[in-house]
Amino acid sequence: MPVPCGLPPGAGEFPPETLDWLLSGGEGCTDEAGRYAFDSPENLRTLDWIGHQLVRPVLSGPDPVGTDRQEAYDSLTRGETGIPDGDPSLMRRAGSSGIRLAVAPVPGRTGPSRAVTGVTDWMMAPKQNGHRRQVGTFLKSVYQDAHVQAFADRHDTLLVAATAAGAMSAGRARKPLQVCLGQLPSARFCAPASAPGDPC
Repeated sequence: MPVPCGLPPGAGEFPPETLDWLLSGGEGCTDEAGRYAFDSPENLRTLDWIGHQLVRPVLSGPDPVGTDRQEAYDSLTRGETGIPDGDPSLMRRAGSSGIRLAVAPVPGRTGPSRAVTGVTDWMMAPKQNGHRRQVGTFLKSVYQDAHVQAFADRHDTLLVAATAAGAMSAGRARKPLQVCLGQLPSARFCAPASAPGDPC
């Protein structure tokens, strides 16, 4: 197989890919106080390990830094990449190509990662211009269970509404995502506790 390990830290999904690998080394984007700590000694050891064990031996392809997640996924569905580091949307895509996937922890410097990476997208509206009521009506509509489920089905994402998530847990059609849903409560996110979103 040309690329044994799909390691796509290129443009597009760089923050969660980075967090995946930092968590696999036992650290993460932030320290115990919730401050950014990208250059901690543990993170630097992890990045050095990735360079020596995956990148330099070309186990992650000839140009991992220039490879984005879409390219890595396409390579997997062509049978050219082995172990991908991916998100839930990869399951359906691989299945459509006749590839059966199993979920496993990200490999780490001292063993399998004991943490799961989470990514949060935010929907925001400006406070000015006096449209608070209209914005509220729109958001109530967006987050109705039926709309949330339809969006999740279309994009193979996890559900943000607790009641809709319960429906996912019970639905056979969404079974491939249920393992990811079960990991969501313990997921680690990139941003400090005081910062909204996932800006790293």
